[in-house]
Order: sequence, then structure tokens, then C-alpha cells
Amino acid sequence: ASAIIDFDEAIRLNPDHAKAYCCRGIAKGILRHHASAIIDFDEAIRLDPDYAEAYKNRGFAKGLLRDIKGTKKDFQTALERAKPQEKEYLKSEIKRLTRRLKDEHGIEI
Repeated sequence: ASAIIDFDEAIRLNPDHAKAYCCRGIAKGILRHHASAIIDFDEAIRLDPDYAEAYKNRGFAKGLLRDIKGTKKDFQTALERAKPQEKEYLKSEIKRLTRRLKDEHGIEI
């Protein structure tokens, strides 16, 4: 919860900081506040439409809420928007998250 407070302050100081929204979304996800996390990922994407990491994180949060179509779309968009040096990392992360959704939550993507 203290991380969320820190990111709240970062956002208050710089409301156009996409990474702060993404990080706050991750912190909310850790607390299982997935719908609220998605709102932060949405804002990060609004501020930086090419922010591949935000799409990946939003896709995982959507998966946890059983929005399979949204998860697939966000994972695909993350790969499309990734910089060349990020693609392999994102592919492995998406594979790991997809496996995690299945193994830990019984959710098939």
C-alpha cells in the first residue's frame, strides 16, 4: 500500500508520467485490485500509446478478471508496439504470464 501512496505522489507531481501510472497499476495488481489496476494501465496507454509494457500488464490484469478476448488483444498489441530490443523479453513475459494464468488460476488464454 505504501508503494501506491508513493506513486500517487509521483502522479500528483507529474500527471503526464505514464510509467508512474503503470507502476501504480502493478502495485494495485499485487493487492488484487485488478479493475483499479486496469484504470491505471489505461491512463498509461492514453499518455503513451506505444508503451508496450502497459499493454502487457493490462492484459494480465484482464486475464485475472477472465476477459480472455481483452487479454489476447493486449498481449498482441504489446508485441506490436514493442521496440525491437524489447520483443524477445515481452514474448517470454507473455508466455510466462499466460502459463501463470493457466497454472495458478485455471484461466486458458
